Amino acid sequence: MKRALVTGGCGFIGSNLTKELVKQGWQVDIVDDMSNGHIELLDDLKTRILPNGSFYTMYMMQMPEGAPRAQDEVIVIQDDFADDNILAGVYQGNYNVIFHQAAVPRVSYSVEQPWHTTVVNISKTVRLFEAARDSVERIVWASSSSVYGGAEILPTKED
Repeated sequence: MKRALVTGGCGFIGSNLTKELVKQGWQVDIVDDMSNGHIELLDDLKTRILPNGSFYTMYMMQMPEGAPRAQDEVIVIQDDFADDNILAGVYQGNYNVIFHQAAVPRVSYSVEQPWHTTVVNISKTVRLFEAARDSVERIVWASSSSVYGGAEILPTKED
C-alpha cells in the first residue's frame, strides 16, 4: 500500500488531494498547523485527529504488531510540518510520497512579514526535504500563480 504525507492537508488543495488519494487506495497522514486549514474540509473522510506530533509518535507505538490501521483512516496531525516528531517519521521511511502543500500564503503578507514567511516557506521546507532525502521516493511540491507576479495575460504561460 502506498503511504503519503500531505502537508497543509486541511487547506483547499490539500483536502481535495487527500480525498482523491484515499479514493485511489493510498493511506494518508496529514500535517497542518491549522493557521489556514479547516478540518471541516475533511468531513466526508474517516479521520483521527491528533493535537500534535508527539501524539503521532505515541499512536504509532501503540499500534499492535502486524495490525495496520484501516487504509481509509486519515490521520490528521495538528502541528507544524517541520516538527521533530513529523520529521522523524519522514526520516524513518513512513511515506512513499510527500505532497507538500503547506506554506504561508499571500504576497502582501510576505512583504509585511518577510522573516516569518522565509522561515516557513524556505527554512522549514528545506528541513522537510532533508529528512526525506534518503527515505521518500518522491516529493510533489505545490506553488502558486504568485511566482509569476502581477501577470496581465491569463492564463499565464510558464515560459
